[in-house]
Amino acid sequence: MTVELEFLPADVLGLSPLSRRLLSERPASNVAPGLIVPARLEQIPEVDRDDLDLFVERLELVERLQERSAGSPVGVARSLEKLSDPRSLAVVCGQQPGLVGGPLYNLYKALHACRLAAALEQRFGRPVVPIFWNHADDHDLSEVNHAYALNRHLDVTRASLAGLGSGRQPYSRVVVDEERHRLNAFIENIRHLLPKRASRDATIERFAPRAGEPLSTGFTRIMTDLLGHLGLLVVEPGDLRPGATRALAKLVPLDVAEAVAGAEKRLENLGLGDAKFEEHAWVFLHGSDGRHPLRWVEGGFRYGNEPGSRTATELAGEMTAREHDWSPGALLRPLVQDLCLPTVAYVGGHGELAYHALLPELRRRAGLPTPVFVPRLSATLVSPAADASATKAGVHVADVLQSRGKLEATTENGQTSDPIADRILAITAEFTAAMDEERKPLSELDRALSMRLRQSTRRAAKLVEAVARKVERVQKNRTGKDQRHLRRLLNSWYPRGAPQERRLTALQYVIAFGDDWIDALYEQLDPLPTEHLVVRLPNTPGPEGEPATE
Repeated sequence: MTVELEFLPADVLGLSPLSRRLLSERPASNVAPGLIVPARLEQIPEVDRDDLDLFVERLELVERLQERSAGSPVGVARSLEKLSDPRSLAVVCGQQPGLVGGPLYNLYKALHACRLAAALEQRFGRPVVPIFWNHADDHDLSEVNHAYALNRHLDVTRASLAGLGSGRQPYSRVVVDEERHRLNAFIENIRHLLPKRASRDATIERFAPRAGEPLSTGFTRIMTDLLGHLGLLVVEPGDLRPGATRALAKLVPLDVAEAVAGAEKRLENLGLGDAKFEEHAWVFLHGSDGRHPLRWVEGGFRYGNEPGSRTATELAGEMTAREHDWSPGALLRPLVQDLCLPTVAYVGGHGELAYHALLPELRRRAGLPTPVFVPRLSATLVSPAADASATKAGVHVADVLQSRGKLEATTENGQTSDPIADRILAITAEFTAAMDEERKPLSELDRALSMRLRQSTRRAAKLVEAVARKVERVQKNRTGKDQRHLRRLLNSWYPRGAPQERRLTALQYVIAFGDDWIDALYEQLDPLPTEHLVVRLPNTPGPEGEPATE
């Protein structure tokens, strides 16, 4: 299978001023000194991590992953063997786990990491492994308890797993219960929503949650199933504890709030940022009743509204005493990853780039190598059905994306009525008026002829007006078809007010097109893509030979 690629500007979906500035000045920028955003592979420096403790923990990680990799694609075993090599490096990406694999950008991040790892392995002549960090410690279940699908009627529909929306328990502790979470009802709903294809039921079984399985484990299983043959390793924070907690204990005494505040102030002065990351949770303590955030308040780390706080040294001591009970907040997570893994590059979205722009000074204090941030692959999948609708409606992918999903069908000149009918009616009105002007002199000659002229004029006008109304009806029918085509495009490419990659899942496209398009995209993917990709998928006949749909 092959896919056809078209390239749109990177900012077709919109970029923040910070991202636009960093990309325009890359690889290095005075906006975030010490951060590298490479445009070419040669701009990614080879790093050496000779820390013996790091290597020992890496071997322990390999053992844990080997224990759960039975039945995984052979590419997983090869990557674990590479990771056991003390010279090995890693291309890291990550995201919170999503139902049935979550939005398409999860797949894109992982696929991009696989492609970049392969390219860097060839360039460096040493093992480079792609690693997806499954954010199983996160706890916002309302963000992951549902999935969107484009049904056979071209409507974007949300399917939710009941009971996954409250509490502060991390995803790794949320075990899917068949009865309590109405698992069978969720699967039947997904089956009903998606077009009937020969592979539909088997594919849903691959992607659907399973009774007795933690939510995060289901996500690990899906990502390994889709990309394990390309060597992807999916790591959960529990695979790295207590090493990750020891890494946190090293970070918190480094005046983390002061280091980040300096970078934040610099960006704010440049008009490139106004987020107050020091107000966010720096670390979380995991208790039986969920995760508890600690924030930096008045010179100390504090839980919520507690009357006191603890110093960085005291917090580090608490971490040492309870090594299995801590996790980093979003801002410190990249540093923990790099203290636990031999990271050479991180693949992430532009929201993550804003985090990384605040971290170079803190990295320097932690003795970490110069960070390399690679903006992830961004893409829009175009099915043959959507491509045909775009041709008929005279619309391009860029039109839908740039309109933020707000295109409206109009006639050719942008009016809501038909210009041909309008012109016919105008000429008819002019003709009627001209004939009426001739009736006065004709009446003086013969009143009966004047009346006949009036009748003939009105009769002719009615006949012509009938033709004009027919033209309007034909145009309305045509516009109605255009509306249907446009609805397909809006729901396919910018569903529910967001880009396709943030709403629809890989499940939708694997049912319709199988897995081969993923490998075809991998083969054609640039390791450092600088544009938004339009990926045109090949037509795949359905069970009765009908063309593939969304």
